Amino acid sequence: MTFRPPIFLASSPRGFILAAALIALGATCGRLIIGSGSSWTMLAILASAVLFGITAADSIHLREYQLSTKRWVRSAALVALGFSVFLTLAVALVMSLMQRDNRWYRGYDSFLVIDGSATMLDTNGKMYWVSDSGMDLTTVVLTLLCLFVVFITAAGVGTVLGGIFGARGRRTGGALVLGGVVLLALALVVIAALGIQVSAPYPGVLIFCLPVLVIALGVGSGFLRRP
Repeated sequence: MTFRPPIFLASSPRGFILAAALIALGATCGRLIIGSGSSWTMLAILASAVLFGITAADSIHLREYQLSTKRWVRSAALVALGFSVFLTLAVALVMSLMQRDNRWYRGYDSFLVIDGSATMLDTNGKMYWVSDSGMDLTTVVLTLLCLFVVFITAAGVGTVLGGIFGARGRRTGGALVLGGVVLLALALVVIAALGIQVSAPYPGVLIFCLPVLVIALGVGSGFLRRP
């Protein structure tokens, strides 16, 4: 049986799979070698957006061969969903193992949801309590949720921007990127001025990412329609 890649990946399925594997490898193994967990997760988010942007810009041209926009969007959504689930599980597994082995790890990974205290052996083999380092089923589920939301948001925003760049040109795409950056900066200024504080990563990730994803999808639905 011949493997048929999703339409969204038709231009370069092997390249996408290789890039996705490298992102997962960096996000999981990079934190074991150098740097903080937060930094590697942020790099994975950025790389995911770039990957989906490039893929969308390449594959959106398939509409010239009588491919409907709805079919392209469905394919992109399925790829983004599968990619986000895979990356979420991989990163969450490494994060949980590192937190289990070193209760101080939570200070180097802002995407890890923790609750309560947990025990840890000191260098003399004696047990002691470490505050704000506990994990249970609830914190694991919330960590998975936060990671999935940031990765699916990155994939969604990247797909929309890449599709617009490919379908409408660099000028339109660049204007939207600039507008998005300005709006984000204004939102952060307003939040800081009002003194609004939201716990991170939960529920901060959801409060920040979900509106961004909804706005991006709304913009995409308008700009990716056939002229």
